[in-house]
Amino acid sequence: MPRRYGGWTPNGLCSLFVCDVASFGHRSRTDLDRHKIRTALYEGLRRSFDDSDVPYDGCYREDRGDGALVVVPPSVDTALLLTSVTARLRAEVRRHNDVSIEPARMRLRLAVHTGIARTDAEGLVGTAVNHAFRILEAPHLKEILRLTGAELALITSERVHDDVIRHGLGLVNPAEYHRIELRVKETVTSAWITVPGLAAPVRPVPAAPPTITDAGVVVSAVPTTPDPPQLPPPPAAITIADGSPVLGDVVDRALGVRQLRSRHLRDQIVAELPLALATLIKPRRSGDDRTDLTAIICSCEEHPNGLSDLLRVVRQFAGDSVEVDDLRKSIDELGQA
Repeated sequence: MPRRYGGWTPNGLCSLFVCDVASFGHRSRTDLDRHKIRTALYEGLRRSFDDSDVPYDGCYREDRGDGALVVVPPSVDTALLLTSVTARLRAEVRRHNDVSIEPARMRLRLAVHTGIARTDAEGLVGTAVNHAFRILEAPHLKEILRLTGAELALITSERVHDDVIRHGLGLVNPAEYHRIELRVKETVTSAWITVPGLAAPVRPVPAAPPTITDAGVVVSAVPTTPDPPQLPPPPAAITIADGSPVLGDVVDRALGVRQLRSRHLRDQIVAELPLALATLIKPRRSGDDRTDLTAIICSCEEHPNGLSDLLRVVRQFAGDSVEVDDLRKSIDELGQA
C-alpha cells in the first residue's frame, strides 16, 4: 500500500528529495555497519525536515535500501530542500561520522526535482520520479563527492534551476551551482551540482566525448569510477624542507592562531578555500597539528594566490588580531624569500 503519511499522498505536482549512501554495499561494510548507517540516515532525515519547518510525518516516503525518497506537498517551498534541509542533513552526517568507525561512516548523494507524480497501490510512479533517480546516478556527482571528501553533494534538475535556483529564491545562492551535461541510461539532460561547504562553484569532472559503435549505439565516455567507502587516504605528509626557516616561522605563527590550532575549525577553514586549492590540500593532510598545518601552508604556497586566500579565510574566522597580523607578516616574508 502507498505510504500515507499525514493523510497526504502525491497526486500531481510535487517536489522530490532523493538521497543515496555512497558505496553502501562495499565489501568493507558489515550488515551491522549498514544497519547503523540506515538508522543514522533516517534519524537525520527526520530531524533535518522537522527543524526546517517541513514536517517529516507530513511527507510521503519510500525506503530504497541504500537511501530514501521523500516527497513534499506542493505547499512546501522547494528552496527549503536546497538550503535548510540540506544544510541540516549535512550536519547530521558530520556528527554521525565523528563518532563512528570508518566502515560505519557515510557520505550522501542528494537529488532534488519537481514534477508530476502519482501513487498507486504499490507506491509512487511518474516520469518525474524516474528523472530524479537518473540524475542521482550522474557520474559527475559521484566523482565530485569522491574527490572532495565532502559529507554530501547535491544535484538538481534543470527545472529546479530554472524555477528556483536561477532566481535566488529563499536562501539559495545561484553562484554555488555549476551546470553539467549527463547521460544516464536513456536520459540525456542538463543538471546542476553543488557541494555545500565549499566556497567555489563545483567544476565538472572532464569527460571524453561519446563514441559510436559499429552498431550505431552511442556510448557515454563519462568516467564511472566507483565511490570508495571512506575519504581518499592521504599520501605521505609534507614536511618542512631543511634550510627553510621562513616557512617554519609561518607554521609557528599559524599555530599561534586559535582557529588554526583546532582541527575542527581548521577543517572548516580549508573547506572555505577555493575549490581547486581545497582539493589540492585535502589528500595531503595527516598527522599532528603542526604536520597538518605544514601540509596546508605548503599546498597554499604552490597554488597561485594560495597564501592570500588562506589568510583571507582565516580572517573570516578569527578576525583581525595580533596573532593573525603576525601570520600575515610571516607570509609576506615567505613571499619575499
